[in-house]
Amino acid sequence: MANNTSWSRRASMPSEIPASRPAATVAPVSRSPAAELANTLRMLDALPQNIVAGQQLQAQVIAVREAAQLFSMLLKLQMPDGRQASIQAQTSQPLTSGQMLTLTALGGPSFSFSPGGGQAAPPLTSFDPAQFPPGSLIQARVLHVEPQAQGNFRITLTLNSGNQSGQHFTVESPKALAINSLVSAQVNGRFELNLIPARQNFQQLAIQQELGSQFARQGSPAQVLHQLLQLGSGGLPGVSGDGQKVIQQLLASMPELGSKLTGAQLAELVKNSGIQMESRLHGEQAAQQDLKANLLRLIGQLLPQQAQANPLTAGAQAALTSQALPQLLRELGGPAASIREQALRFPVTSRILEKLDNPNDLGSLLRLAAAAISRLQTHQLSSLAQTYTTPDGTQVTTWQTEVPMRDQSQVVPLQVKFQQEQHNPADEREQRPPVWRLELSFELEPLGALHAQVNLQENALSSRLWAEQENTAELVKKELHVLRDKLLAAGLDIRELDCEQGMPPAAPKALIEQRWIDDLA
Repeated sequence: MANNTSWSRRASMPSEIPASRPAATVAPVSRSPAAELANTLRMLDALPQNIVAGQQLQAQVIAVREAAQLFSMLLKLQMPDGRQASIQAQTSQPLTSGQMLTLTALGGPSFSFSPGGGQAAPPLTSFDPAQFPPGSLIQARVLHVEPQAQGNFRITLTLNSGNQSGQHFTVESPKALAINSLVSAQVNGRFELNLIPARQNFQQLAIQQELGSQFARQGSPAQVLHQLLQLGSGGLPGVSGDGQKVIQQLLASMPELGSKLTGAQLAELVKNSGIQMESRLHGEQAAQQDLKANLLRLIGQLLPQQAQANPLTAGAQAALTSQALPQLLRELGGPAASIREQALRFPVTSRILEKLDNPNDLGSLLRLAAAAISRLQTHQLSSLAQTYTTPDGTQVTTWQTEVPMRDQSQVVPLQVKFQQEQHNPADEREQRPPVWRLELSFELEPLGALHAQVNLQENALSSRLWAEQENTAELVKKELHVLRDKLLAAGLDIRELDCEQGMPPAAPKALIEQRWIDDLA
């Protein structure tokens, strides 16, 4: 369905649904067999499981349409196994949308019914801007599709996310939708929705799947850069001049840890960290200093040398990796979903692949370079997976990357995560500036692992640091006044600045609904 497909909700007003005659009031006395026979309905669809005579089910009337003195309706049944089923039925008695019924099986498709459970929440006739501001996303399941004389389709759906999950609403659409399918849409106003094409949902699913795959193969770029650094000025024996040039570019791209860098230099380091390589490929020289591009060039130079040295090396390396895979899966906790969950954590942890490398082996260097590329692609995919729109219309954009830095003869990977929260611009009641969040993670000897989180809105700054070692946490606390003075001198309003021992708390999961697969299809 095209991006500009919209659903009008004006057709969902109660006045446009043929009004049902009010049910006659029944006195609380014993009912005649004729009355009992009148309160029966016939299922037009087969039930998903066998129901024996006398068995009772709870049901809710979703939609009602009168035709030829009969009432056709859509029922949502609560099955004995806990599942729900949408079934079309027909009766001679008037019922109303939202009404709750207790059904008793009479045998075959026939059921008797009696009111039960009271009246459910009435179907939505419009979207409250306070709960569904323009730009917010919803997910719904298709319950009923009815063709209209003018060629449109009246579609009944139930909300599958948000505070009003389970509420029903009706839309008019130029195209029919599959019964029981899940659809995503963006609220365009009180009476209109814009359908989000399914390919965007599949794109998000593809990102999640590839993220888990790359994470299982990743290793820190610091490992391959450290190995190249240990080779010294002589470079790698047997490598061509172009290959030696790539190695020197990789080593020269690392700044010295502790050196004073300007804002422009820091921006250039992040730009060349590999997170933007694909978008820079249109320029001939644009990616010459890019970390990911140079790692790919290094692999391109080493592969021919490896094949000439030992044609069986590729098979041997694959066998070695396959032997390590079971242990890797045990470390990650098993299923692919757990791998993807760990891949979204910050900082990205190093995997077992690094422990298998022999520093004197050309094949080991190749595998480290490939693992480093997987690490950079893990950062890129994680950025895409953490970019989303919240139900209130706030756009969250994430950039995550890694900057290797030289510490004398060591290489220290500095993991960086930027996140911008841009509030819904359509909300004219309150225009708020965006919130920027910065996370840093690195490890220095003998200080150990250090983590920092910074929140910045205009010039108001809040920051908290974590040191995994107790003595390091105490040292940082003693020196925080120096950092505070420098931040104040930069014109920032310091709301919070503190250091704790341990690890930062896990970030909350994205609010967007990730359930793209129709489990009832």
